Amino acid sequence: MSSQSHDEWNDIVASYEESRHRVKRFEVVPPGSPWAEGVDAKAIYPRQCYQRAYDYAIHESRCLEKHHLVHGETRLALGGHSWVELPNGLVFDGVFQRFYRREDYYGEMAHATPWYIYDAIAAHRLGVTLKVSPGNWWSHLGLPMIWNRPPISINDQYAMELIDKYYMQSGEAILPTLPKYVLLGLAKRLGIKVGTSVKKADLISLLMQSLKPKV
Repeated sequence: MSSQSHDEWNDIVASYEESRHRVKRFEVVPPGSPWAEGVDAKAIYPRQCYQRAYDYAIHESRCLEKHHLVHGETRLALGGHSWVELPNGLVFDGVFQRFYRREDYYGEMAHATPWYIYDAIAAHRLGVTLKVSPGNWWSHLGLPMIWNRPPISINDQYAMELIDKYYMQSGEAILPTLPKYVLLGLAKRLGIKVGTSVKKADLISLLMQSLKPKV
């Protein structure tokens, strides 16, 4: 990294630290386990909101909890932003590594507006499947952009439907890379009757044929 780019990055970090300090009065004491697990209060992560929120949401200590990964926008950053809603009325911001009251985060503090709300299991499934930045999920899944409309809630069942659609639309670019058991599950959900002894190539062919318009 050149000295100039290093200085530029330091300026970005300083700007985010200033923003975190500006909303310090809204911070709440970190809740106990499992919500405080994996949080580094000494760190700050500029431009990493999607990944940091995702990492927090799927942390193994919280795998059975009722929390939600949220993609949307706030006044804390330009463009999209991501955070995690906790069931105790709090919000975790992964960039700032801080907890805030939901009413403040959606109100005076950040004026947050949610676009897509994923439950934790759905978020984990999508992350494992898509293997792209969570900030790009909406485009891979064909989700509509949110303009003056309610947010879209995505539970595990809906996530599976979106993944099936993603697989089928990707067709030959994706299907051959999937394990056979995944293809069998996809075929079952699409109503295609095949036995477990079917060859993978034949199974892919059946799936591709299901995409063709019925004459």
